[in-house]
Amino acid sequence: MLHDQRVAEKRAGNLACIQSLFHRPGSLLNVFADGLFLLFPLWKIIVARIIQKKICMLGDFAVGKTSLVRRFVEGRFDDRYLSTIGVKVSRRRVLLPGGQEVHLLIWDLAGSEEFVDVQQNYLLGAAGALLVCDLTRQSTLESLERYARQLDSITPGVPLLILGNKKDLTEARQVSGGNLETMAQRLRTTWFTTSAKTGENVEQAFSDLTARIFAEWGSHHGRR
Repeated sequence: MLHDQRVAEKRAGNLACIQSLFHRPGSLLNVFADGLFLLFPLWKIIVARIIQKKICMLGDFAVGKTSLVRRFVEGRFDDRYLSTIGVKVSRRRVLLPGGQEVHLLIWDLAGSEEFVDVQQNYLLGAAGALLVCDLTRQSTLESLERYARQLDSITPGVPLLILGNKKDLTEARQVSGGNLETMAQRLRTTWFTTSAKTGENVEQAFSDLTARIFAEWGSHHGRR
């Protein structure tokens, strides 16, 4: 009994000594502990302000989806045809007005002939989509309605945007602004004409979709 009592007293003394190190003003452990308490809420704020969202690129074969992603993410264009094999995921950070930081994960899929087999995995969890057509091929515009239906069947109600790409090929153009507007009204969205080659409207299109995604997320988040 006496031995047990001495062991307990020794442990209590050691604990009191350790506690005094944390509470002693100016001690190294005290400064360290204060720093942890100050950094912890700051860390929570930083993490809370970073939002990651998945965007899917949808459209027929060779409409320029990969070139648009490369222009947006890397700021460059390649004249060679860029064939996507399977799925390629690119990342870019976007800063919205007000300082909100959004990390975009941009999913670029191979041509439409392979789309049906992987559409569920590809579209699952998407926060938004860019529907891309080739302004020099009318048929690619009509395909967008099918992609929009597939998207809505898996992730209903997410924001989407229509891009009429290859704006720089003016002499070969087949799709007019009126055609784009008609499709946009069907899909209840808006449209941009873009050029991956010159970069025209590429940044604006991605930024507009990101703002729509964030507004949608914010409205749901606010209702919780």
